[in-house]
Order: sequence, then C-alpha cells, then structure tokens
Amino acid sequence: MKTFMYLVLAFAFVTVSGSVFAQKPDSLNEKCMNILNLTKEQKLKMEEIHKSHKNEMQINKRLLNEKEAQLQELRTSNNSDINLINAKVDEISILKSKMMKEHEAINQEIRKILTDEQRAIYDKEMKGNKGRHKAEMEKNKPCPAQK
Repeated sequence: MKTFMYLVLAFAFVTVSGSVFAQKPDSLNEKCMNILNLTKEQKLKMEEIHKSHKNEMQINKRLLNEKEAQLQELRTSNNSDINLINAKVDEISILKSKMMKEHEAINQEIRKILTDEQRAIYDKEMKGNKGRHKAEMEKNKPCPAQK
C-alpha cells in the first residue's frame, strides 16, 4: 500500500521533484501499471498526462516553498507586520488553490483513460491515500513550540 501511495502521488499530484523520476522512473511507473493492470495504450496516456503537468506543478511547488519561507521570515522578524503576514497568507492560499485545481484536473484525466474496474481501484486508493498522506505530512511537521 505504501508503494501505491507513492505511485498515486507521483502521477496524481505530480509534486515529486524531477530528480526522483530521473532516479527511478521505471519502478514507479511499473508499480502503477501493475496495480491498475494498464494496457500499453493506457500506460502511454498516463505518461503523457504526467509529462503535460509536471513542469507547471514543479514551478508551483517551488513558488509555494519560497512563499512559505517568506511567511516564516515575516512571522519571526522582530518587527512583524500583521498586514504583510496576511498578504503572504493570501498569496499562499491562492497558489495552493491553483495547485489543488491542477491536481483535480490530473485526477480526472487519469480517470478518463481507466476502465470502470480500474477506476474503482484508483478511486479507492486515492481516497485512502489522501488520509494517509495528510497524516504523514502532519506527523513530519515540526511543532512550532520546538523551534
């Protein structure tokens, strides 16, 4: 299941850096193909979907990381300005919304190439993995009081 979570994140969320795909492109793709039992045509379409969204998602992820770092600087400065903090929070919210919409577009493109049976498996795994992914992210997030 853990393997499938990484797979789904790679294809559906496309937020994994290019270096991960450069290191292990076959292993991630093969696991996806095996779990969903994709045809050659579906495999090609899945790769096209991934490639078509990869660049934009990487750019957005870098921007998000930059904005979150800027927010942290604003929060911890000696002369914190709540208006600047709120403006940065708004920028982050807009970018996260854009990324979520892109993720949903990817999910819908993927679902369109799947059979009913494959779609049921994909949907089930996506539902389960979102909860696990969120829990994992929260588990790895440092406590603000520990800084």
